[in-house]
Amino acid sequence: YERISRVIKRRLNNCGQIRFIRNGRGNGRNGEEVSIVGMVSSVNKTAKGNLRVDLEDPSGQLMVVLQPHEEIVPDEIIGVTGSLSDRGYLFANKIIRPDVPYRSSSSQASLPLPFKSVLGEEGEETGETQKPVYAVFISDMHVGSKTFLEESWDSFVQWLKREAKRMGIAYLVVAGDIVDGIGVYPDQEEDLSITDVNEQYKVAAGYFHALPAHIHTVIAPGNHDAVRNAEPQPPLPAHLRQLFPENTCFVSNPAYIKIGDRLVLIYHGQSYDDFVSSVSRLNYSQPEAVMAEMLKRRHIAPTYGKVVSIVPNGHDYGIIDPVPDIFLCGHVHTVGISKYRDVLLINSGTWQSQTPYQKKRDINPVPGCATLVELGKMETKVMNFGTGSIAEAG
Repeated sequence: YERISRVIKRRLNNCGQIRFIRNGRGNGRNGEEVSIVGMVSSVNKTAKGNLRVDLEDPSGQLMVVLQPHEEIVPDEIIGVTGSLSDRGYLFANKIIRPDVPYRSSSSQASLPLPFKSVLGEEGEETGETQKPVYAVFISDMHVGSKTFLEESWDSFVQWLKREAKRMGIAYLVVAGDIVDGIGVYPDQEEDLSITDVNEQYKVAAGYFHALPAHIHTVIAPGNHDAVRNAEPQPPLPAHLRQLFPENTCFVSNPAYIKIGDRLVLIYHGQSYDDFVSSVSRLNYSQPEAVMAEMLKRRHIAPTYGKVVSIVPNGHDYGIIDPVPDIFLCGHVHTVGISKYRDVLLINSGTWQSQTPYQKKRDINPVPGCATLVELGKMETKVMNFGTGSIAEAG
């Protein structure tokens, strides 16, 4: 609350504490405008169809009436400007969010380039124009599932073997759900081709050993992986990490990395479920729209106590600070590429076809895709290895 509220307060004039405003010791009555910042503790509708939002700050709670078109998510932090009614309600005419600025910066160190051919055969600068550096972004492999698309994955690996050195593909970033796991959803065992989770990871690691050795791979966990389900999720445990190639970097979920001078925020994306259930406009077929809402709120999972379990450890790892150049998510098995305020948004789909469980929930995956990004100009291509076609996006 403190970190996000400070961002909002810098964008407001005459911002007061709820306790003083509610008790009449601030402005806001007789038509005078007043501004407050608070956390949304509840969202309801009035008899006239407006939104009735309870906002709270460390000093107290206040009821705020908003227009019905406003999209409010439980537990998000907002600023509002308006005037108090005689009954003590605040009629808001403006909402201020901690939205990301148009420019971002970070002092984080970049991962090293994993091959020498970018600068020259021996690694020295050649005086020639430096080759572009590319990263490939994927998610949701689900190795061990009967619906894992091994042929599509093999096509992806063969393409990397042919093209990675020539093109300058230096990084592969994976946003979770390396394996399908065990006991993640009801009757999952019926959908598994490998019913032992350790064996799932052995097979998955074999797929990564088949990749070109120069590619630096970054792996974050997801809700199907063998770590705690509550966020932040730690990296995969040591006994599983040792199965993978030495040039694999294991990070938490969420995690910041820096590659090719670009700051990347990786988040598997389980909070999609909370956003879709709270905002009627959002859906799973357009994951980039949900990601934009996360950026507006400067938080990947603002809602507490619903789908996403959050570890109450005194530090909020869900705050989006610093602002990334690239924001990568997965989880929903659909593809979405967009830009929001100079942040490249990527959801790269899945390597799993539709499961019976997904069919019951009307989830239509977009499988076999990888997103290729040139890290200098931020040009993107979505590679579809299910059909063999290449489509430019963004």
